[in-house]
Amino acid sequence: MKAVGYFVFLSVAIVTGRPNRKILVIPEEFVPPVIKASADCADKFGLETIDILAKYFSGGLEDSDSVRKYMYCLGTTTGYIDGNANIVKGKIAKVVGEHKEKVGSVVDECNKSKFNDKYEKVFHVVQCFRENSGIMLKV
Repeated sequence: MKAVGYFVFLSVAIVTGRPNRKILVIPEEFVPPVIKASADCADKFGLETIDILAKYFSGGLEDSDSVRKYMYCLGTTTGYIDGNANIVKGKIAKVVGEHKEKVGSVVDECNKSKFNDKYEKVFHVVQCFRENSGIMLKV
């Protein structure tokens, strides 16, 4: 039932979010590990699990210590973020398919960001990707 809530809220958030972005549905084989990692990481940092993933994809997460740690946990657990809080270009390329060239250059640029710690960096790197890739991911 939780999964249904994720999908419904995420769909609404994306459709009402940023209309000029290409909505890209994450291939089905990548979805279950992302949902599980999201729930586990949200629980670990005391965050509400029901809409956290939808907020993550839509850019609706507030900038707080627990959210930054959730984002780092989610990214490193799923392999989309490395230990230095950089987006893993090869992993994200599998998800974005034909958009991998543009996304690759955005990832390179976003990963250049310098911040005080890995939690601050992951928040800003993901935000940079969201703002500059022209893609909104959807499960």
